[in-house]
Amino acid sequence: TYLMKHLARLAESFTRTVGGSQMSQETRLLDYLAETPTITSIEALNQLGIFRLASRVSNLKKQGHKITSRMVPVTNRYGEKCYVSEYSMGATQ
Repeated sequence: TYLMKHLARLAESFTRTVGGSQMSQETRLLDYLAETPTITSIEALNQLGIFRLASRVSNLKKQGHKITSRMVPVTNRYGEKCYVSEYSMGATQ
C-alpha cells in the first residue's frame, strides 16, 4: 500500500541525505499526490507530517506544479457539516 511504501521512504530519509538535506515536505507531498489523487490538511498532517499544507502547496505552485483545490464537505467530531480544501494534481475536478 501507499502508506507502507511512504513510511519506508520516510525512515530512509531520516538515515540518508538527498542533495545535502533530508527529504523536504514538498517532495513528500509530490510523491503522495503521484500515488493518491487527493489530499486534505488532516491527511497531510497524519500521513506526511505536514502541518501547513496550504503553504507547501503555494510553494509548489510557485515552482510551476499544477495543483488545484476545491472545497469538500466533511463532518467534524461534533457531527457538524463544514468544508475543507482538498488538493489534487492537474485539472480541476
